[in-house]
Amino acid sequence: QPLKNQIDAKLFWQAINQHIPQETIKASVLGVNLPSSAITAMTLLLPRVAKNELAAIAYTEAKRKMIPASGSNHIFENSLVGTRIVAKIPRYEVLVARSDITFVQDILMLFKSMHTCPSLISFSSSILFNLLPPEALANKDADAAFVDIGLHSINASIMREGRLTFFRNAAFGLKDIIQDIAKNISISEEATEKVILEKGVPEVDFDLKNKVALAEEIMRQKYEASLKAAQHNQKEEVNILELRMLWQAQLDRILHE
Repeated sequence: QPLKNQIDAKLFWQAINQHIPQETIKASVLGVNLPSSAITAMTLLLPRVAKNELAAIAYTEAKRKMIPASGSNHIFENSLVGTRIVAKIPRYEVLVARSDITFVQDILMLFKSMHTCPSLISFSSSILFNLLPPEALANKDADAAFVDIGLHSINASIMREGRLTFFRNAAFGLKDIIQDIAKNISISEEATEKVILEKGVPEVDFDLKNKVALAEEIMRQKYEASLKAAQHNQKEEVNILELRMLWQAQLDRILHE
């Protein structure tokens, strides 16, 4: 949502300055990520026209196709992904991103109160590839998918030869994953969050596709663990194989998106 009437600039910077001194902020190169909820992105196939005409055509087509409908408060950016042959006719593939200018204005006002200004206000997925260290990818020309799992939503970005070609924001996140796993392993959400932070997505040496064998092995391990815990008067720990199985359902959902 726009920042107006929602964020007290003084309290905001007081909270930031507890971790980062004001002098450090003013001396730094600052970048601000626009939230995914503020962005609408789509890929268009357009006629091959002069490059200086492409932006106007892309914006006109995006305004016509984007949902909800574009208004006077919207601003657009485009990126030429490449050329595709469609029905034997070469066309430009163009990614268009749309945002609300009030987001940018409110961000600038927030920084103005600190007597500084961000050098970059962008949608992080569009510049993610360039922010990675060289050793992160063996082949910079290879396709790559990035999945950002947030508390309330998941952002999936696909890069083709260093350019953002696909983006999707799914309306479920780590909070939903924690709730689902907590329900299945019958412990509190707080305890589940602690387990996930500690264990992550555990690696297991077992065929997760064999559901019958997987269930039997989990039951066997949990039975042995319960006997051991009873003998030593200890609390039974979360079964790692079961945790991995429950994670798989969440991973499959992300892959489906």
